[in-house]
Amino acid sequence: MKAKRILASVVATVMMLGTMSFPVFAEGNVAKIGETEYGTLAEAVTAAESGATITLIADATETTTVNIEKNVTIDFGGNTLYGSIKIAGTAKVTIGNGYIRQENLISGIEVADNSNVTINNMDIESFRHAVRIDGDANDCVATAVINGGRYVSTNNNTTCHAINIGTSNPEKPRAKSVVTINSGEFRGPVNNATGGNS
Repeated sequence: MKAKRILASVVATVMMLGTMSFPVFAEGNVAKIGETEYGTLAEAVTAAESGATITLIADATETTTVNIEKNVTIDFGGNTLYGSIKIAGTAKVTIGNGYIRQENLISGIEVADNSNVTINNMDIESFRHAVRIDGDANDCVATAVINGGRYVSTNNNTTCHAINIGTSNPEKPRAKSVVTINSGEFRGPVNNATGGNS
């Protein structure tokens, strides 16, 4: 009698689970837009329409910089990008809730041209600059807003910074950078602000 009750409970549980739906991510995919998944963050950015939200569903490794020239939101979902992002053109991008690890002499996030980025609660470690904001061309204004997070240059060279602000091209003196830091932890090789950098 007891065995029949257990068997009936097991059957009922299996039937109930059979009617439920669970999110299943295809093996190897790292990002999604809506219900469509992509094997790399770069593929998702290419496919995204203006205004789309890209969500990382797993850690992602990019061997080349992910270039963004459209208005998108990237929700890292607590995952890590091993690579770098460059925001350019007139793109307006929001990035948040995750990690970037960059071991090469490249910035974790670079903001160029007339682009605009809002960074929310990211943890970025880069062998160069965690974040670089640089208009890079005459009459361009690159803009960044940083809301919380941790930003670290792991390089002991004093030309590398947690946040690097300004243009490096003396032939384009009208290039500008505008940065608003509302909160966050910033650590560079000298742990202080020098020449517009930290």
